[in-house]
Amino acid sequence: MKKNLLKRELLVLLLAFIIFGCADINKILRETESEDIKGHIKFEIVQPGDKSVVSKKSLAYYHYILAEIYSRNNDIEKSIESYKEAIKYDSNSSFLHFNLSSEYLKKGEVSKAISEIQESLAIDPEYIQARILLGKIYSGLKKRDLAIYQFKKVMDQSPEEIEPYLFLGTLYAEEKDYDNAILTFQKLLEKRPDSVVGIYYIGRVYLVMGLHNRAEEYFKRAIEMSPDFEDALRGLGDVYMIKGDYEEAVKHYEKVLEINPLNNLIRERLGQIYLKKESLDEALKEYKIILKSEPENLLIHKSLAFIYFKQGNYSEALKEFQIILAAHPKDTKIRYYKALLYEEMKKYDDALLELKEIIKINPDSVDSRLFMARIYKILNKVDDAIDILEELVEIDPKQSKGYFYLGIILSDEKRYNDSVKNFKKAIELEPKNDKYHFNLGATYEKMGEFELSIMEMKKTIELNPNYANAHNYLGYMYVERGIKLDESILIIRKALELEPDNGYFVDSLGWAYFKKGWYEKALKKLERAVSLVPDDPVIRDHLGDIYFKLERKKEALNEWRKSLEIKPDNRELEKKLKNLEKVFEKTNH
Repeated sequence: MKKNLLKRELLVLLLAFIIFGCADINKILRETESEDIKGHIKFEIVQPGDKSVVSKKSLAYYHYILAEIYSRNNDIEKSIESYKEAIKYDSNSSFLHFNLSSEYLKKGEVSKAISEIQESLAIDPEYIQARILLGKIYSGLKKRDLAIYQFKKVMDQSPEEIEPYLFLGTLYAEEKDYDNAILTFQKLLEKRPDSVVGIYYIGRVYLVMGLHNRAEEYFKRAIEMSPDFEDALRGLGDVYMIKGDYEEAVKHYEKVLEINPLNNLIRERLGQIYLKKESLDEALKEYKIILKSEPENLLIHKSLAFIYFKQGNYSEALKEFQIILAAHPKDTKIRYYKALLYEEMKKYDDALLELKEIIKINPDSVDSRLFMARIYKILNKVDDAIDILEELVEIDPKQSKGYFYLGIILSDEKRYNDSVKNFKKAIELEPKNDKYHFNLGATYEKMGEFELSIMEMKKTIELNPNYANAHNYLGYMYVERGIKLDESILIIRKALELEPDNGYFVDSLGWAYFKKGWYEKALKKLERAVSLVPDDPVIRDHLGDIYFKLERKKEALNEWRKSLEIKPDNRELEKKLKNLEKVFEKTNH
């Protein structure tokens, strides 16, 4: 008995709206079952000689049968004409008006469908199915007040009907009137405590409200009553996914797939979980299965593209991006990702072509111009990089990023005064941007403007106390000048609290210890710094200096040589190295 009851409820569930979705007219139509004609077209006992009555009723029935045949053969026009003929002979049949409305719905003539249903209800105000259909149509048209009125009317007329509660509850949920939605479903449960669908929908509303524990409770109740209830299993999986309990989410989603292997929505959910867990191969497997049944699903192609990109399988990622662009050539986001892909492949000219195409589609694209500037910088086309950024600030003078990146490139080119002007312009537009202040401070330091640099680094830390590079930069500037060494050690230690394995920060602390004369402590730090960043010439040079101080001259010689190999144009280091080599030559003689 319970199984049959669930089947009936599930049929109703198929009729109900998905929360935050809208009714589709064709869907509404599929939900509308033809009713038994008995009781709607009445047969009467006719007295001998009364041929007119027999003729009218018979003709009405005849045209009804024709209409049904045409309808089943999808000949909607002829079905409509036959229903009209039937109504001519029995204009007071609410049933015929109701069926004619269904045919109008198939044709998409919604206003005519409404008119026929209203006619049906005028004849028989208690015609429940007609009122429910009218409520569904109003829901689909977003006329929710009218829909709510119809469903409430049905609930008054026929309290045992399930559909009105489900539709009314989902309508309230769509309007974000969650209290009334839950109240409506609870009224259903008062009349039908074993309504699995009612229990499920309460869970669904709680899920949308963000009350995940309550949602979990109701989904579990629904599953206890019906262990193979797909929607409840999915709902419970969604709860676990939101909570970050991916293991339980996967368990429930896989249960859904056991019941229905073709549920691509669930496979997509699994793909999302695997992506969060960085299980790229597992995610790839799920998306490929979806693609077999949905080869034109561009969202799946997009997901595959990103997975291939992350895996470093650039050729496959490129294929997926091209499939998307074939369908949507003006999708600038995909073109941007394609340019990023070309950058990874070191196909810089192709990247530039994509970025230029984006600018053709969207001349105001800021990010594309910034990206182009970066590519030109990589290609050592500095003038082109500067030109594109100057073009950007001319197009949009209130866009701070253009000035900021101009500042960086000009600083790299040792055009410090121009760099400072651009950084200041960027800060004028975004005074609380910590990165802008940091880069201005770094440029001041290169110019030898020590006090101005200190001021900008302190401002950066004020704006963002967790800006590790600013702490390190400030501390290292003090160390290099041999001032405020105790303070510098505290500042650099703060940087290391934020990034404990940053080799450059470890080097700064080691160098501060060196300046304090704490050579053994300095040695430990600098040896660790070299292990973290083995190819930095400055760190090698520092380690060499400590070895030299500790009379470990062979090791000093080795580190200085390595430093020069990395950066051969260090004249000061070259001089130190030659002096030490001379010492070794004398010793050997």
